[in-house]
Amino acid sequence: MLAALDRDAILALLDFHVAAGIDIALDEEPHDRFAENARTEAARSAAAPALPPAPAAPPPAPGDRRPLPAAATAPPAEIVANAR
Repeated sequence: MLAALDRDAILALLDFHVAAGIDIALDEEPHDRFAENARTEAARSAAAPALPPAPAAPPPAPGDRRPLPAAATAPPAEIVANAR
């Protein structure tokens, strides 16, 4: 634990925290930020209107696929050798 600090040491410590980007003070009681976020998300989803489901795209026809390049159909050992 730190010994009693003088005014200059406290100001130096505060300057360090500001330089480090600490911009929020702590409260006496802990906060469950995960629970707060869940409540916010639940309230947001309850307030948002329900969107209709997006229409499903038809599956591609078997002939619509492009053939794989020859390098992708090679045996794994050959692919590794080509990569090297």
